[in-house]
Amino acid sequence: MWLSPMGALCVQATVLMALDLDTLTQRADLVMRAEVLSLEAKTRGSPGRILTDVELRMMECWKGSCPDVLTAFVAGGREGVVEQRMSGSAQFMPGEECVVFLKAQGRNRFRVLGMAQGKYRLEWKADLSEPVAIPEKIDAELIYSDAQRMVMPLRREMPLSQLRQKVRGKLLPVDAKLGVGGKP
Repeated sequence: MWLSPMGALCVQATVLMALDLDTLTQRADLVMRAEVLSLEAKTRGSPGRILTDVELRMMECWKGSCPDVLTAFVAGGREGVVEQRMSGSAQFMPGEECVVFLKAQGRNRFRVLGMAQGKYRLEWKADLSEPVAIPEKIDAELIYSDAQRMVMPLRREMPLSQLRQKVRGKLLPVDAKLGVGGKP
């Protein structure tokens, strides 16, 4: 709990069920590598909740039928002089590249699955020939079931090709005789 400069009492209490990579992949309608084109915050509903629309350009589609450009939304944002921040929400910046796990919310509208858990930002490192996928920082409390606590790996950065392989590996069954996806 903290006191803002304006004197209003603020409480940070976002609690999220922990989602591992397998669960994110399974529950997502779309998984894609994308470039953030633009952000637009809008007040919606009552009592004036701000949501930010994130326009994404698909670079690679890993799951689902990804359109070339789509809009996803996240909780919080800045509209004029009013700013709302939702602990646990994914943060985006125009021009950044990321991998996002998206859940459909009606026609041509998506939300980031698991809030910040559903975003990996991509960063180029001088010693690598490909970007590294870095899990979004989660400023919320994660709740684990007892079973998850025993087997859930820590969120860690990895080369983009490794993340791609892990996601795609969960989508297609592997048949020892036929190969991936039933094709020889």
